[in-house]
Amino acid sequence: MPLAIFCAVNNHGQTLPIGAGLLRNETRETYRWLFTCFLKAVNGQQPGSILTDQDHWMTEALESVMPETVDAYCIWHITQKFPQWFRAKLGDSYASFVNRFYEVCNIEEPEYFDNAWRDFIQEYKMETDSNLQRLFSAKKKIAQCYLREYFFADMTTTQRSESINALMNRFLDSRTNLVKFSLLNSKNVFASAIEMLLRVMLGPNNLYSFARYRHLSAKLHRF
Repeated sequence: MPLAIFCAVNNHGQTLPIGAGLLRNETRETYRWLFTCFLKAVNGQQPGSILTDQDHWMTEALESVMPETVDAYCIWHITQKFPQWFRAKLGDSYASFVNRFYEVCNIEEPEYFDNAWRDFIQEYKMETDSNLQRLFSAKKKIAQCYLREYFFADMTTTQRSESINALMNRFLDSRTNLVKFSLLNSKNVFASAIEMLLRVMLGPNNLYSFARYRHLSAKLHRF
C-alpha cells in the first residue's frame, strides 16, 4: 500500500512533512480522496503550487480537487525515464540530448520556448517521438518560463520529499502489515524520525548529531 507524504518548505528553507495518507492503490479516484482529505485538514486552503512526479491520475485529481493550485512536474523524475525512452535511439548523442533538454526547459521567455523546442527535436531527428510530444503538451508544467511567476521555493524537483521517503524506507517495507504500521504510528515513531531528520539537516552546530540519529534509528528498528 503506497504511503503518500505531503512536504512543504518553511521560511527558513527547511523541509516540513505536513501530512500523509495510506493509499489502497494509485488511481484517479484514490488521489481525489487523498487531496480531498488534505484540503479538509487545512481548512480548504489550496496550496499555491505543488511539485508532482508526472503521474497522469494524480494530475487529473489535482485539477479536479485543487484547481487553483499550480502543478509542476519534477524534472528529475522525467529525466529518470530518458534512458528507457531515448538511450537506444540516440546512442553516443544521448548525453548531449539530456543537456539540451535542460537548456530548453530553462529558457527564460515563453515566446522563445516553442522555437527552441522545435530546434531541439529537429537537431536530434525526434520530431515524431511520442514521449517528446507528450512532454511538449505539458510544457506549462516543466518549462521554467511558464512557472517562474509562481512560488516554488527554488525547487524544480521533489528531492525534499524523496529524502523523507528514504527515511521512511528505513522503517517500512513491503512486509510491513497494518498492525505494525499502526503500532509505529501510535508510538509517534514517524514524528520522532522526521523531527530527527530535520534537526540533523540544520547543520553541524545543531544539538542533534548523526550519532544521535543512528541511536534513534537503532531504537526504531526494535519495533
